[in-house]
Amino acid sequence: MNACAAKGCTTPVTLHAGWPDPTRLRVLVHDEAPGLPVARTADQDDEDGRGIRLISYGADAWGVCTHGPGRGKATWFELGNERALASARLGARSDAGGCDVLLDCAT
Repeated sequence: MNACAAKGCTTPVTLHAGWPDPTRLRVLVHDEAPGLPVARTADQDDEDGRGIRLISYGADAWGVCTHGPGRGKATWFELGNERALASARLGARSDAGGCDVLLDCAT
């Protein structure tokens, strides 16, 4: 949400969260700000610029999708997804369908 504020986004930011099963939490943030999120290196004193890095380090699976209803994009992450965690150990990043499940998107 900081990223949208930094870009002067005037449209609503929507947050969805749900439990696809008892062991997984999925969170999705949708906005209509232009561009895709970018992982960047923040300076020690910066108060922004850490969002995607925090998600990539802490989440078991995450992604960004631009398809579905409306403009913009959705950034999602999951915590507690053992299948994605096993894939990450093998060097593969999981696209666990976060956008499709929460936004009912169709590719």
